[in-house]
Amino acid sequence: YQEEVEKQSLDCLPNLEIEDIPEGAKKYPLNKEGSVFFSQIFTNQIIYADLTFPLPEIKCEHLPYLSLFTSFLTEVSAGGRDWQENLEHINAHIGGIEAYISLGTPVDNPDLVRPVLGIKGKALHRYSKELFGFFQDLMKTLDFSDKERLVDLLKKQHIYLESRLTKNAMRYAHSIASSSVRKSAHLQDIFYGFTYFEMIKKLSKDFDKSAEMLIQLFNSWKEILEQKPDLIITCDEPEFKDLKENNFYGVLDLPSKELKSFDPNFYNEEVSSQARTIASPVAFTVTAFPCIGYTHEDAPALLAASHLMQNTFLHKEIREKGGAYGSGASYSQSKGYFTFSSYRDPNLAQTLEIFKKAKECEFDEQDLFDAKLSIIQDLDTPIKPGSHGITAYLWERNRLTYEMRDTFRNKVLNLTIDDIKKALKHIKLENATTVSFADKSFFDRENKLLPTPLPIKSF
Repeated sequence: YQEEVEKQSLDCLPNLEIEDIPEGAKKYPLNKEGSVFFSQIFTNQIIYADLTFPLPEIKCEHLPYLSLFTSFLTEVSAGGRDWQENLEHINAHIGGIEAYISLGTPVDNPDLVRPVLGIKGKALHRYSKELFGFFQDLMKTLDFSDKERLVDLLKKQHIYLESRLTKNAMRYAHSIASSSVRKSAHLQDIFYGFTYFEMIKKLSKDFDKSAEMLIQLFNSWKEILEQKPDLIITCDEPEFKDLKENNFYGVLDLPSKELKSFDPNFYNEEVSSQARTIASPVAFTVTAFPCIGYTHEDAPALLAASHLMQNTFLHKEIREKGGAYGSGASYSQSKGYFTFSSYRDPNLAQTLEIFKKAKECEFDEQDLFDAKLSIIQDLDTPIKPGSHGITAYLWERNRLTYEMRDTFRNKVLNLTIDDIKKALKHIKLENATTVSFADKSFFDRENKLLPTPLPIKSF
């Protein structure tokens, strides 16, 4: 019966055609009034608010601590309350609040970074005063003096990252490899990647001494929140009108100062190909190299090519034949770099040779059609209502217009096989950086098969 079903014609099933895909990229309107940005959408009387502050010039050696600053920002004392009272206050009145860093990479210049520190929160409309009041508490009365609390937060962060080292190996391999090719990726690694992990590991050697250093540093960074922020609001029209009538509870009227702008030419230390030892008999490997950016005419075709290389070549060679758990080809068009990867891979030398041959992949019209659908699915994935405003705001900061998104999407839909073949010429591994995580015995074996062995680094 199974053989009979397998031979059954599937022509009777409905097929999706390019013509069935809706035209035009999705629009996310954003209204601006001074430093206030408003996205109108039904949110069931929930207010979503973001405050963004431009990052000032920061010493290179202090950059890895900045993500710790954002992590701890809402976990310490403020507004005359200790951290426990703050937690109770948040749970009673606010639906959540946290700080983050956005790199701010313009799509027309991947090496220019204009990072901002953001604080986002949400609350029912009836608790708007409490939400904006807490914003003011953070901006005016942030207090990092509780050394015991900082030590506790550091220990938790260290235990969490140490326990997930092997699970995060793929992400760390990506962060190190990509940091060698673009400044934005290098900054991402400093804030959230392997450099961040190494920083936490270094701080763990003496938690008390580390906490004292961080208290002094974090107190100096409180002035970041004394700058004039942008306020991004997502909610329905009546709720926004009420916020406006209440002058956003004074959150934009606080005294502000101007700081020296972040230097986009911050140091970019040399990152070379390397092997990192962890307790794993199989490898997590990433090869990264610089590539064209979003505004290049071949960018849509190269994005489709990444899907084709992964599905028609890498999967067969690395997973089905090589025995790896998985593989991938990924093009970051907004940041201008490309990566090949494999994870839980029993091979290294063989896999790196396969990466070099990936652009020779063979595909047909059906493969290209499948790649188009996959990309359009990603581009058209609905954004959560509460994220409409901040998403549109960050697009604007990154100089990504609706017209650019719509043009990119249309080009994807109209790609031809010749377009893909032309774009594949941008796959150049001559200047690539390869980073792999596995145990030492694995590298001792695989390095003998490589023309240029990967230097083994332990930590």
